[in-house]
Amino acid sequence: SNASFSVGGSLSVNCHGWQANRPPIASTVKRLRVMLADGSVVSLGADENAELFSLVLGGYGLFGVILEATLGTVPNAMYVAERWIVPAKAYASAFRDHAGLPEAHLAYGRLSIDPATLCEEAILTVYRDDLTAKGELPRARARELSRFKRALFRGEVESDYGKGLRSFLERNFGGEGG
Repeated sequence: SNASFSVGGSLSVNCHGWQANRPPIASTVKRLRVMLADGSVVSLGADENAELFSLVLGGYGLFGVILEATLGTVPNAMYVAERWIVPAKAYASAFRDHAGLPEAHLAYGRLSIDPATLCEEAILTVYRDDLTAKGELPRARARELSRFKRALFRGEVESDYGKGLRSFLERNFGGEGG
């Protein structure tokens, strides 16, 4: 979702994604090529240098620099988003009810940062298969609003007005903040 992430960086922190029923990214890694502190390059996998393989994934770069990664992937799919605005106290049960289902492929939740509702409400967005999609997926295209979204995201820093504006737009138009 954020263009500032790199593959190696994502693997080195073992980040998670929006997949509601999936483990973090390390579970997708088949093989790695890593440069060690002495400059040597080694191949790693569950069956080759397995201990170092497990240390590099989530090791924040302390055990080597990831040069290459072979990842398991899934087929592309079209999704539709459904969104619920719930009291923060009800978020866990809303997540179980909507994002914990097998047909929920991606989920995104955010507590309100609007000073008027700070941490009192949450937005839960769940992505399911678009059963109306036909044929091939559309080609990726540039995001027309990406500059606006970035300005909105950056504009909330130390600005109650910016936080309120972002919250208003997310509540009423979706977008999960970018």
